[in-house]
Amino acid sequence: MPCRSGPHVPGRDDQALRVRLPAASSLDSLPSATSRADQPPDPGREGEGADQPNATGQLAELRREHANLRAGEERVTAVGRRLVAEINAFRAGKEATKAAYAAAEDAAKTVSHR
Repeated sequence: MPCRSGPHVPGRDDQALRVRLPAASSLDSLPSATSRADQPPDPGREGEGADQPNATGQLAELRREHANLRAGEERVTAVGRRLVAEINAFRAGKEATKAAYAAAEDAAKTVSHR
């Protein structure tokens, strides 16, 4: 990130500092972990033999849901890491700017006192 000199001018480098997060709608599209847990079992299926296909289907659905949630977690984690890196870069630039300002101020004082 380039160091800025002079006072902050809104809009000047703000575009570089903007955070790009996934749209809320993409997070809303992830399946809810409780959506099927709140539903009562299907009364049309009775007996132990009928429960087996239902349980297999539920297990497959839960595995798909788990994979989707894992993918969502990985995306959010990646965004978080990127944000931390951007924050650290900003802080480093801020410290470099402060050091350059202090050095320039000391140089100006030295020149004015001669």
